[in-house]
Amino acid sequence: MRGEGKLGAMVLYIVSRCGSNRNFGRVMLCRLCYFSDFGSYELHGESVSGSDYVLANDGPEPACIDDLLVDLVRRKLLRVSFHHGSVSYTLQSTPDLSPLTSWDVSILDHAISVYGGMNERILSWMSREDAPCAGRLPSETLDYSTVRLRDVRTSAVGWA
Repeated sequence: MRGEGKLGAMVLYIVSRCGSNRNFGRVMLCRLCYFSDFGSYELHGESVSGSDYVLANDGPEPACIDDLLVDLVRRKLLRVSFHHGSVSYTLQSTPDLSPLTSWDVSILDHAISVYGGMNERILSWMSREDAPCAGRLPSETLDYSTVRLRDVRTSAVGWA
């Protein structure tokens, strides 16, 4: 699976920073991955994880996120809990974040600071309106190069 090592480290880092937040679940995890990867690409010409993204019904997500989450749970790195129809994530052990560079961590921290406190519905709406998602159909792979068409609401210019 392309980008699995870095995507796994990215997911674990985001969970370590946001897992205790009341509004943090699968949707928020996927949107923070999206804004981190596409923000990094906009600024640096490379995504953090190297993963492909698809447009799901509620917004963008890494193409292999479900398989990755199952694998992280199986390896006892991540715990998934279900409460009243929502899902939450917590770390089960200290994650190996060595695949992430200091640049990657700074991008993740910026995405978390900008988007991490938002409501899932607003964040999903913003991501669907973002240039890489606009006009795409569910299950379509997103094109990283379309970040050049972003507007000020979602542009990462100024993060680094």
